[in-house]
Amino acid sequence: MNYKILIADDQNSVLDNFRDKLGVHLDIEPVFTSEASEVIRLVQKNPFDYAVLVLDYSFEGQELNGVDVAKEVLKINPKLLVLICTGDMTQEVPVACINAGVSGFIKKDEPFDEIIKKIRANCVKFDELSRVVTKTQNVNQKHLDNSVWIQKIGMVGWSTPMAHIAKKILTLSENGGDRSTVLIRGESGTGKELIAKAVKDHSSRKNKPFVSINCAAIPAELLESELFGHEKGAFTGADRKRLGKFQAATGGTIFLDEIGEMRTDLQAKLLRVLQEKVIEPVGSNKPVPVDVRVIAATHVDLEAKIESKEFREDLFYRLNHIPINVPALRERTEDISPLVTHFMEMHIAGRNKKMMYKTLQYLKAYEWSGNIRELENMIGRLLISTSEEEIKPQHLDPKVFDKSKANNLSYPQFKDLLAKEFEEREKEFLISKVRSFSSLRAASKALSIPNSSLQRKLSEWGYKLHAGAVS
Repeated sequence: MNYKILIADDQNSVLDNFRDKLGVHLDIEPVFTSEASEVIRLVQKNPFDYAVLVLDYSFEGQELNGVDVAKEVLKINPKLLVLICTGDMTQEVPVACINAGVSGFIKKDEPFDEIIKKIRANCVKFDELSRVVTKTQNVNQKHLDNSVWIQKIGMVGWSTPMAHIAKKILTLSENGGDRSTVLIRGESGTGKELIAKAVKDHSSRKNKPFVSINCAAIPAELLESELFGHEKGAFTGADRKRLGKFQAATGGTIFLDEIGEMRTDLQAKLLRVLQEKVIEPVGSNKPVPVDVRVIAATHVDLEAKIESKEFREDLFYRLNHIPINVPALRERTEDISPLVTHFMEMHIAGRNKKMMYKTLQYLKAYEWSGNIRELENMIGRLLISTSEEEIKPQHLDPKVFDKSKANNLSYPQFKDLLAKEFEEREKEFLISKVRSFSSLRAASKALSIPNSSLQRKLSEWGYKLHAGAVS
């Protein structure tokens, strides 16, 4: 597979020079444009296509310059590697470029060999950045499309179930469902509160309060006061009037986590709030109007609770107007790779470390009973306790191996797993080597592999061969 790079300059002579000189580099697929705005359009269309962007600094006579373009494309894909091509290296130019987030500079008068070295160095960096997120996982276009949807709601992943949730949230916003109650269901640690915040952030109430309360964390006798407030003297210790969470969330959203743990008498009062849009503080008989959108969440089986008379069926239907079911992490293992990358980038100790492919495979085979919360905690421990640059399988907690699906395989299944892993590593090795040679024949000679065998392997892996080149 070639490195696809986008080169943009306002001078056709510069583009022609790149076109001629890059012709001998069989592993680089250049895309050319002279329009700054066209760069943004191309990146919007395919955010993950380009290994490197080479941008003219000035774009004379156009509305945008290279810095403007860099800022816009990095909003679309913050991981893009951007090189600014300029003849002006006075102090303000590099400062402006660095502030925009560019990766480096190319001087217009420097030898082309030096330019290609910088481009190739960034292609290698692109490989490293993409190792977990794309290349070794054979991520297809569907995964990338899913990732774009999921990023729109501020979350991380590329699985189809999470993309469906993202689309549901965005559609709800577009269709004006800001008053609809939402019931989010899923195991502990799956990110239910993050999804609740995404629902709020993509509604007309996004700039209004978001108040969260865990119904299981507050003693049952105090929960009513926490929700609806109380009057002075309403009970022992109530020495002053206090507003509850519903009034604190006026105009905004209240998130009732672990709603399945709420006492049945309090469920009846919550039902009245949903029906009549009023609350009654403890110790008062005067209804207080409230304008609050309710989002609830639970990890328990509410239908079973209804059957055992522990949860009101009428409240369930009121809450379940918009249902969102969040699958467990073991049911969407595609999300483990981008989540691992995300947690490593967030952690100061993870920015200079890499996760070995084999280590990631063990993480993907683990059951994750604690879901994303457990994964985040494990990555944090690994980064702090591992001094080496590469995180290897031996650094993992022994429980990962004890509960790994791989340990429950039959011998034929184990052999098949090893064969698939070997093929992946073989593919990664050969492609990386082929890219460093000008032709397949030169590569096969250096690697001591018959040219016909190398061509057959590349063809089987889906790479098109023409005139000794790979695409």
